[in-house]
Amino acid sequence: MKNTGSFMKGLKEKKVPCKIQGCPNHWFWSAEEQLMALAEGNTEAPRRMCPSCFAQFDQLQPRDQPCARPGCTGSWQYGKQSQLQDRLRGRVQPPLRLCPECDAKAAALPVLEVPCKMPGCANTWAWTGRDQLLSGVSTPPAKMCESCYQRWRELEDRSVPCQVKGCAGTWTWTRAAQLEALNAGRGESPRRFCADCYEKFKGLSEQTRPCRIEECGGTWTWSRMAQLEALVRDGSAEPPARMCPACSSELSGAEDQVHPCRIPGCRGTWIEKRSAVFARTKSGSPPPRRMCDACAASMETLSDEELPCRYARYGCTGSFVWKRESRLRAEKSGRAVVPPRKACPSCEAALSRGAKTAAVHCATCGVFIMQLSDDDVIQIHLKHRPAPEALCQACRTSQKPET
Repeated sequence: MKNTGSFMKGLKEKKVPCKIQGCPNHWFWSAEEQLMALAEGNTEAPRRMCPSCFAQFDQLQPRDQPCARPGCTGSWQYGKQSQLQDRLRGRVQPPLRLCPECDAKAAALPVLEVPCKMPGCANTWAWTGRDQLLSGVSTPPAKMCESCYQRWRELEDRSVPCQVKGCAGTWTWTRAAQLEALNAGRGESPRRFCADCYEKFKGLSEQTRPCRIEECGGTWTWSRMAQLEALVRDGSAEPPARMCPACSSELSGAEDQVHPCRIPGCRGTWIEKRSAVFARTKSGSPPPRRMCDACAASMETLSDEELPCRYARYGCTGSFVWKRESRLRAEKSGRAVVPPRKACPSCEAALSRGAKTAAVHCATCGVFIMQLSDDDVIQIHLKHRPAPEALCQACRTSQKPET
């Protein structure tokens, strides 16, 4: 007894966790109980309930629960400890379990390896006999394998920008869709509409529009997507001016053309761009007459010059303009650049009118009287001499009164 008492002095009361999972309480293992366990050769603390759990346990009664298998009338016993365990876990309803007979059937069923439901995954999941009986069907459900399920749990739904240019909306890329993309080796999110753009898109239809080239009778198709982008960007869907596919292809196949300079004597060229060539071909117009770059640069150094009328000797005070392009043409001709002798606009008009009446005929008998020269016409125009009388000598004589 002396040795036992001395040994007990070294033992102390121990705080041991409650054996009910989820319970944070403890129970105390006394020194006497420890000594008795040691005497029996046990060094580990026994598994017991804390006083609170034991009080609840004592009030519970075993319950018969119906078998979870559809159509089975059997039952299984829901024990007191299981009830207490579920209560501490926050479970209100009893678990789904099989009766002993169905448990035996489940154990006899083979475990089926079912392909993972995620596209692109080659793994399987195990459909146990118990799950087969609980489902009540002969066809296994669509389910993820363990690997896909773990990856799915790590993912989160993502907000992705709408695919329409200028739209600030988003759409939700779900975890399942992300996992499917990962299994297919795609890390980037797909291009999709937000909900608002999708509703607008459904209300649109493709439109056939005329080609912007007036001479063309072709058409082009204004797609629903292009209309939607116009709605988002401008607030309205006004069709743009575009070429039909045939004109677009023709423009792509057109080439720049090289044309000679319009200044005689110049060997330079200028390039007509392919877009201009295309437009000219459609309208049926001839190539334009233009100067080369060198002649255009020379033109910039020249200016129009005002010169006196060639009939200044008859007293004309008018003038004409010697255009700078005419001067450039004279320079390119290789001859000495001499100002031209031209009539002023007033004298040119007089010459143009006088060309019709240069041959003077008798107003009475129509006989030819005389031919007026340009100088005659100008002097008559400048009133330096009168216009000739339009009567021949015979008609003048015959019209004289008798004395």
